[in-house]
Amino acid sequence: MARLNGVQTHFGFERADLSLPLDAWWMRRKAPDGSPYLWADKLAERFARVPLELRVDALVCITRHWMYGSSDRNIVAWWPDKESDPGIMILSFAGFDELPPEGPQTERAIANLLVTTLAGYLGDTGTHDRSPRNCPLYYNPKRSFEILTAPQAFDAACRTKLGKKLGSTFPALEAVCKAF
Repeated sequence: MARLNGVQTHFGFERADLSLPLDAWWMRRKAPDGSPYLWADKLAERFARVPLELRVDALVCITRHWMYGSSDRNIVAWWPDKESDPGIMILSFAGFDELPPEGPQTERAIANLLVTTLAGYLGDTGTHDRSPRNCPLYYNPKRSFEILTAPQAFDAACRTKLGKKLGSTFPALEAVCKAF
């Protein structure tokens, strides 16, 4: 957290330990490892008051459980529409068994997905499937470990679009991208 906070002054990252509500599991289908899916929409609904209780603007949850969002399974990053705005974002590292519990590679993967979700949420935008694959908003459908852990930078189209939408917030996202 110290490094993420040290490279920029716009965001303040803090750690909070929370328990998953029991009804946040999607029991009808099983994830690749046979476990139930974490149901992102339900978790966001159940955690909607948590940012207020923690006195933060938004909450980013990090898990190693497989995640299901509205219509997609096995997603790695989830954020709500700006309209629904519960301020909850979720990162899933399920299936990335080669990712160690800690260390530089893990820190970069977390920073990369933090930037993806914050850019998507704050910029009220989704991902894209065009190149380059090192853009934080590149949709990684094959869940490539190399893309997840590689240095990332916004492509020209995303830089222009997000720069206009986010103003002074955008350089902070770029700084987090370069933190590791």
